[in-house]
Order: sequence, then structure tokens, then C-alpha cells
Amino acid sequence: MKKSVRFYLSILLISPFLFSCNATKIIETYKADESKSYDKVFVVGLTGQQIPEEKIAAEIVRRFEERGVRANATRFKITSEAAQNESDLKAITDSLKSSDYKAVLTFAMVGAETEDDFITPASYDTPSGPIDYPYYNDYYSYYGFRAPLIYSKGYYESNTVFNLEASLYDLANGKLVWIGQTKTVEPLSMEDFAEGYAKTVVDKLIYEDLISQ
Repeated sequence: MKKSVRFYLSILLISPFLFSCNATKIIETYKADESKSYDKVFVVGLTGQQIPEEKIAAEIVRRFEERGVRANATRFKITSEAAQNESDLKAITDSLKSSDYKAVLTFAMVGAETEDDFITPASYDTPSGPIDYPYYNDYYSYYGFRAPLIYSKGYYESNTVFNLEASLYDLANGKLVWIGQTKTVEPLSMEDFAEGYAKTVVDKLIYEDLISQ
């Protein structure tokens, strides 16, 4: 009984870590040969209707500010109409410069698709030892646990995949500094998506020494 309790307690203790893993991964990056670190960044999202860009932008700003970087995503709202008008964009850029912003970070959804993954049976998921596994205690428990796994067939699981692209631009010269393409697989919620995406992008920018701390 003590062994069984110890086993289930261990599962409960690690379960928060199992279910809170980040679903967003960096798949490709580009960094300009000449680059520097920035301490004030304006964030702009272009994700359409499928993903709430305000949530992602706000989460990116929050993570920047946690690292001591001044950031904003709401002061200068860039509409789709303004983005297509050169004079409007110039006016917004001039306003950003006059407010001492050094760079603009944009993120855009470049694709969404369904991906089928083949899930194999867990028949070979053998623990390192029988001490904490109650179904090893007798033949009937072991056979009852293993038989359905060994004789079960694999199956396909469909996941929604979101592909986003983040780009960092230097406001002084308007040049591209960095691009980061990401892949997010089946986020648990839009809140989880925003948190995971923001963490992935900000952590990568810091790793690339593009953000002053």
C-alpha cells in the first residue's frame, strides 16, 4: 500500500510540469551581421482573426518589462489601413522615434494547418524498476496492465499548428535586424499560446544579445 501511495503521489507532484510545457518552438532564425542591443521596443501584431494579437503583444510587453526593457504595444495603434499608406507609416515611425523607441518588433501569422501525428502504443514504456509500480506486485496485475498496451494498435492524432514570424527592425535606419520563425502545436488555450509564444521570442532575443538588460 505504501508503494502504491508513493507512486501516485509522485505522479501528482510532476503532473503540473507535464501539462504546462511550452507548445511553441523556434524553427528558424536570421540575424543581421551588424546588430546591437535595444532597450526600448514597440510591439506590433498582425495575426488576423484566428489569434488575438492583443493578448500576445501584451504578454511580450510584460516579459520585456520583467527584463528591464521599456516596451509598449498600444500607444501608437497601427491599423491595416495605415500599414498600406506610406505617409501614415512615416508619421507613425516619426512619432515612435520622437518617443525614444529604438526598435519595432512585429509578429505575424504566416500559416495555420492541421498536422497528423502517429501515436504508437505505450507497450515499451517500462519503468526502471518495480519498486514504485503496484501492477508489478503479482502476475494478474502485471498481465492486466501490459496486455491491452501490447496488443493495441497505434492511432493518428490531429493537431492544429500555427506558424508565426517575428521580425525586429531598427527604427533609426529602418533595417531588418532579426527574424524568428516559430511553430506552435495545439495550444491548450489562447492564453497558453500567448504566454508560450512571448516567452519563446523574448528569451531568444535575449539569447541573441538583441535586448539590453
